[in-house]
Amino acid sequence: MARVSTIVTNFQSGELTPRLEGRVDLQKYNAGVQTLQNMVVFPQGGITRRTGSYYVHSSKDGGEVRLVNFEFGADTASEQPVSYVLEFGLNYIRFYNDEEILTEATKSISAITAANPAVVTASSHGYSNGDRVFIKGIVGMTELNNREFTVAGATTNTFELSGINSSAFTAYSSGGTSGKIVEITTTYTVAQVKELTFAQSADVMFIAHRSHAPAQLTRTTATSFTLADVDFVDGPYEDENIGTTTITSDANTGTVTLTASTDLFASSDVGSLFRFRDIVEVQHDAWSTSDTYSQNDLVRHNGNVYKKTDAGSNEQTGAQAPVHTSGSEVYGNHTWQFQHSGTGFVKITAVASATSATAVVQNNSVNGNINTLVLPKNATDGTTRWSRGAFSSRNGFPRAVAFYEERLFFAGTTAQPQSIFGSVTDDFTNHSPGTNDDDAINVTIASDQVNVIKHMIPGRFLQILTTSAEFTLSGGTQGAAVTPTSVNVLRETTFGVSNVRPLRAGASTILVQKSGEKVKEVTFDLNTDGLVGRDLTILGEHLAKGGLVDMVWQQEPELILWFVRSDGVLIGLSYDPANNTVGWHQHPFGNSGFVESVTSIPSGTEDQVYLSVKRTINGSEVRHIVYLKSFNFEQKIRNAFFLDSGVTFQNTAKTITGVSLSTDQVSSVTIDHQTLTVTSSSHGFSNGDTVIIEDVVGMTELNGDSFTVFNSQTNTFELANPATKSIKSISKANPANINIDNHGFATNDQVAIFDIVGMTTVNNTGVIVTKVDDNNFTIGVDLSAASGFPAAKVNNGSGITSGATVIDIDNVSGTISTGMVVTGTNIASGTTVVALAGQSKITLSTGTTGAISDNADLVFLPNSGVVRKATNGTPFTTYISGGEVRKKISSITGVNHLEGETVAVLVDGASHADKTVTNGNITLDRSGGVIHVGYNFDSLVETLRMEAGADDGISQGKIKRIHGVTARFIDTVGAETGPDLNNLDRMPFRDSSMPMDGAIPLFNGDKEIFFPSGYDNDAQVIVRQNQPLPMTILAIMRRSNTFDA
Repeated sequence: MARVSTIVTNFQSGELTPRLEGRVDLQKYNAGVQTLQNMVVFPQGGITRRTGSYYVHSSKDGGEVRLVNFEFGADTASEQPVSYVLEFGLNYIRFYNDEEILTEATKSISAITAANPAVVTASSHGYSNGDRVFIKGIVGMTELNNREFTVAGATTNTFELSGINSSAFTAYSSGGTSGKIVEITTTYTVAQVKELTFAQSADVMFIAHRSHAPAQLTRTTATSFTLADVDFVDGPYEDENIGTTTITSDANTGTVTLTASTDLFASSDVGSLFRFRDIVEVQHDAWSTSDTYSQNDLVRHNGNVYKKTDAGSNEQTGAQAPVHTSGSEVYGNHTWQFQHSGTGFVKITAVASATSATAVVQNNSVNGNINTLVLPKNATDGTTRWSRGAFSSRNGFPRAVAFYEERLFFAGTTAQPQSIFGSVTDDFTNHSPGTNDDDAINVTIASDQVNVIKHMIPGRFLQILTTSAEFTLSGGTQGAAVTPTSVNVLRETTFGVSNVRPLRAGASTILVQKSGEKVKEVTFDLNTDGLVGRDLTILGEHLAKGGLVDMVWQQEPELILWFVRSDGVLIGLSYDPANNTVGWHQHPFGNSGFVESVTSIPSGTEDQVYLSVKRTINGSEVRHIVYLKSFNFEQKIRNAFFLDSGVTFQNTAKTITGVSLSTDQVSSVTIDHQTLTVTSSSHGFSNGDTVIIEDVVGMTELNGDSFTVFNSQTNTFELANPATKSIKSISKANPANINIDNHGFATNDQVAIFDIVGMTTVNNTGVIVTKVDDNNFTIGVDLSAASGFPAAKVNNGSGITSGATVIDIDNVSGTISTGMVVTGTNIASGTTVVALAGQSKITLSTGTTGAISDNADLVFLPNSGVVRKATNGTPFTTYISGGEVRKKISSITGVNHLEGETVAVLVDGASHADKTVTNGNITLDRSGGVIHVGYNFDSLVETLRMEAGADDGISQGKIKRIHGVTARFIDTVGAETGPDLNNLDRMPFRDSSMPMDGAIPLFNGDKEIFFPSGYDNDAQVIVRQNQPLPMTILAIMRRSNTFDA
């Protein structure tokens, strides 16, 4: 028998395919695991929990959508990224920015009725019936916050929330805004949305799809976008006609009729361009010096055609020839108007027959100047030198679009699936053909089979990705620019690409191969001076089975490629090849969330990963738009977010600027005690509010603890323990006595009194206890002259004689007490009256009210009243700086997106019992300052079969037994471990000094537990986190025996 200890210190290979379970000889085997679920690999080697997904909004009407990133770049003033997430759905686009759905300028709400339907007042809101609005920031009727509504019954200053009955909602108090949701109408179906390709330059995104004209999405302001078909200038075109068919135009400007000599036109030509080319040298005389011209004469010079527009006829030309390329200019005695450069083009607007079409002569753009063109002379004479536009319903539209070398490239139409069309340099919609270096480029891939172009990726070359192979387009020689006369297309690899949008990750191109089940890394290889590919799924091929349907690259804070698998599971690949990290992991979402789309945008210093997650809520299919929360929770357990489709509820934190010891005065009697006064400017707290304090430097005893506010002033308040003791009676005496059963206070304890009804003098003040017995204590305050006691009455009696004591008169009937003498209706001096709960008066038999003498000793029990122990700051560390305080929450509204669902709850970093959402509401068992609500999910690590050697060689296939496991953690709270899922023991993280309902501090170090393992051949270890809390594992250590027999 061999006794061995092994350690797994590196998880960089992630979850390995079962095909590698026998390769114990590989280094990657020792850096891999069998299962890595809802865990992410760090490049340093450790693994950490995937963060939760935060709910932002639901897709429009719950429909299927695709999420796409729109990145403008950095704001020039703040240098912060300006980016949006686009929600492409059935015939629409919506937008997300700053973790909210984008709306137009908001309108202030001044009232909301509790009615069916709810009616909102917002002065001059400008909405129309059917508009969708987003409401937030309401005080009072919080059930409406952060929700989308449809406008109905709109008037100038009011509108209804269609279908919303607010009768049972909390009454509206104040505030709130509504904003019309920004939405653009499109003609894309859901299926087509999945095939769109994109290329962006600052505020403009170009969109391509094989069944739609290329479109241009433009951000016009921070909250407005427009969408229009690209208005191409002069092209692109098919190759020029080489047949005998002629086209004749009945005019050369404006709207014209085109007549073809044979059948040529079809209705699918509507919207298409046609180009006519003139042979200038043949059609027009050359301009010459010292010559005379008449009005409307046409001449040519440097390939351009000009028309004389002035009326003079005998003036000779001077020495300067016309050279302008737009409008009219005067040269000597003549005014010359630019006509064209040997070409003109029209856009078809209607087709009457196969030989007749109506068109409009188009303008041109040269160096930013718009030219009003005329068709060349041969167009009106009839010409065979015509070209049909490359993009049309007849030919199809391009599938792919990309920017490269200051040109905009389109590619992959139905008619020309292997052709690439590049714009004029720095003029992205201009495709004027020519041979100048900056003219448009048209090139067709020559290959042994049809390779339909699906994507283009710019980089060192323009990578052309097709259904069967990958090509590069360049200028040919090293560093040469691409021009019409210098274009080189090379086949590089033969993988074939799927519909999933490829991307650049560092210096590599990442693509999903045509099967959808392989991910390829394509990089430039100096040795071959070309591109080479590597299969990234070789280690985790099982995780791509069924096909990958979407992909995005997250660069910050960790380098991760995220994929959506066809079965709705999110798949991650920690991809940092420079640090030998290529590790796969899988991420099933809580409560069977089905991920359909993923994208990422920069936000602050990190990239935010957005997802569309399909769920069935309350019987209806919906899509939640969520983003993965940051890994960085600032070492504050209350900020750790590990719930899916979750939300956080918290009141605004107020900044603490000071904490000092206090001296109070009650009824002119000075009481010195060491309660704590907190300074926080305009805090807004009221006496009796429960608050939680965090992040104080110095007096750290306050951090994470809850307190009740008393003696609240504008900028200060004092602290008391939230636990209460109910007052039974309080005496009108000096010193005043308070009666509380088993009060538990000791002499010199500091307490605060709250909620006295009637005699309110002592409310919300701090006092010193002098213990009398277990049920009574005095407070060192003279209340003998205090006001506010109600008049006394006695039930079923006519009076109380001097010296008599009446006890327990709450339910007395008949004679009050033997020996009591009724002498009148007044309570005489020296009489003691004790009243019970609910008694605000003592009723006389006559119905009159008996008067209490000024010096009568009345022991009075109010309807309410509690005592809390004031916080004693004497033993605390001196306050240095900082801290924040917020009012705690005991009930939650606005969880409508999880209606009817059972959800997990985290309160100030501590687990809470699960709750069911009812009418969007949750009532907590205990209050908290920061509340997270959402679906819980498990994180799971399962090691591979252990290879630790044996007395006679390897340990594979031999009986083993693990008898101890140690896990090394960082920033962790909670974990279970065991040999299988049915035998897991929880590792202890809470010690006896920690309150059971409080948060456990983040743990850093080793945790060792007894391992309840039997004898088997595998010796595997499972570590699971099934609480909504963080877990990061740096190493797993096993102590085991291997038996040779």
